[in-house]
Amino acid sequence: MPQAPVNGTGTVLYYEDTGPPGTSTDYTTIVMVHGMVFHSATFHRLLPHARKHNIRLVLLNMRDYPGSSPFSPDELAAFSTSPREAIKELGHQFAAFLAHFVQTHDVPEIKLVEGKKTVGGIALVTWSFSNTIHMSLLAHAHTLTKETKTLLERYWRRSVMYDPALGNIGLAAPAGVYSPLRDTSLSLQLRGDEFLTWASSYFPLVPSTALETYTVDDLLTRQALAEEPSFLHSQLPAAYMQSSTVERMTVEQLQSITDVDVLARSTEAMRAVPREVYEDNARKALWEPEVDPDSDSEGCVAAFPGLSVLVLWFDMSVGDCIWAAKVLNDGAGRRLSERGGRPTRLPRARDVDVVCVQGLNHFAHWDDPERVMDALAEHV
Repeated sequence: MPQAPVNGTGTVLYYEDTGPPGTSTDYTTIVMVHGMVFHSATFHRLLPHARKHNIRLVLLNMRDYPGSSPFSPDELAAFSTSPREAIKELGHQFAAFLAHFVQTHDVPEIKLVEGKKTVGGIALVTWSFSNTIHMSLLAHAHTLTKETKTLLERYWRRSVMYDPALGNIGLAAPAGVYSPLRDTSLSLQLRGDEFLTWASSYFPLVPSTALETYTVDDLLTRQALAEEPSFLHSQLPAAYMQSSTVERMTVEQLQSITDVDVLARSTEAMRAVPREVYEDNARKALWEPEVDPDSDSEGCVAAFPGLSVLVLWFDMSVGDCIWAAKVLNDGAGRRLSERGGRPTRLPRARDVDVVCVQGLNHFAHWDDPERVMDALAEHV
């Protein structure tokens, strides 16, 4: 069982690795981290599509998921007693994994070909809930050891927020936007059960061109579709025309990619972390990163100044993800406007690109893995 040590106390993270694509020496490594309840096996359908893009695909399990270390009682308590430090430590553990992997797996460094195309390096892709840890990593990147920062500067080429939700960036959902996880009329067990279907449902699409003008009223009109409009999915088999991705899974498939009990074990404790912790992390990660006081360039980001962020969203996803895409798109747009529309980095802000993959839901990697891998390969 491949596991990587991520601190000095024996904590490990489990991962799966496709290995290098053939004999390539300039491939890109993508590390993908799962969301809530669904662990990294949910990405298995992506594996056959990595090699043709010269991609090495690594699937990583978060803490308390199969193969990775559970949380100790003290660590669980820290989510309420010292939440900022607890979430910061999880971000550092992601960085420790990246550092361990590039050191032990002979990963090609980033390099430019003819001064244009970037090859090699590593991209961190976090789906849904794992964006809380990704944002913590970026927000506190300046506190990593000098050795870790120097090492990862040679490899870390892109950060990808893969269909993030509002809670991942510390924002409350607009009033009336439903999620079973916020439904206090349901027991914790029922919330978990309802979450599986709700999160994998298809909702009326939101045209990417309309994202800037999209309103809360527009969001409130979206209800899960009983049947997806076939014209949106002409490239998919007719069997896909059902209400949710989970409903198309066999019992065995669903059991092989989920751990519903993790909600009670640790996820609820992480979700109970004050929203301002996650909001501050997202703000510092994206718009106001720590500045290097010793740099000759005013406003130079202290850690990984050349690292840009991609928000990859899906226009038939749940409302929490659609609104998160809007918020992040609005933020990126404001930064571009503030710098006069010029494609140059605003001091104290990372470059953030917002890209939509059309006609898919929150489980795009299950329903159309080839198109998801195409999008990742194009934008990382």
